[in-house]
Amino acid sequence: MMDFVIPYTKEITFKTKIAEIYSISLEHEMDINDNEILGNFIVSGEYKTHELSVNKEPFEYTLPFSIDIADNIDKDTIVFEITDFTYEILKNDTLKIIIELALKGTEIKKEEVDEEREIIFEKIEEQKEIFVKPEKEISEIELPIEEDREMIEDKMVSETKVIEKNNIEERNIEDKQEENTIIESVNTDDDTYQTYHVHILKENDNIEAVCTMYNSNMSILSNYNDVSEIKAGDKLIIPEEDNE
Repeated sequence: MMDFVIPYTKEITFKTKIAEIYSISLEHEMDINDNEILGNFIVSGEYKTHELSVNKEPFEYTLPFSIDIADNIDKDTIVFEITDFTYEILKNDTLKIIIELALKGTEIKKEEVDEEREIIFEKIEEQKEIFVKPEKEISEIELPIEEDREMIEDKMVSETKVIEKNNIEERNIEDKQEENTIIESVNTDDDTYQTYHVHILKENDNIEAVCTMYNSNMSILSNYNDVSEIKAGDKLIIPEEDNE
């Protein structure tokens, strides 16, 4: 079982000064290839250029990422999840994005691969046994022994090549069907986005009000945050519910 956490950080330089991040959200999209996950984090929100300003400026940045996948991982079982998301303001004009994501997947057992190969070899051996057992004994055949032996060997080699070719073609068809199934599964997943909001608690905020504001509930917040002791200035990660 593949199960590990991957940290991701990125510094984004704004064209203006960042006095305060008023709101920020995180979305992601991805595509699973043969041995790699390619995708983008989309960070957007609003910020103030001056602390006393009432005007808010919008921002949106696309951050590409890639993750290598081992050959022995079943691509159909891969689960991608963001477990943490926060940010820092650096040098008054740089936003540092900090993302923690979990990647899980099931390993393909080596025994299963070896078993498939063994079945193919057994089929080839069975065909060979058929060709080396003629209806008559070699001594009873009217043809000379050497000529008969060469004929049998040529036929056996020829038929073995045909069997091997057919087995390879069958395997290619199965692999193609499996590849199409994986691609169809991935393409379906690509249409689904998960949006995360970061809410900074103010003096008069409470959990119930935050849940109402983001159409969430205490159970969902507890999965992403430690709500046992929260105070003004703390950051809450809130996944957006899909109402479709």
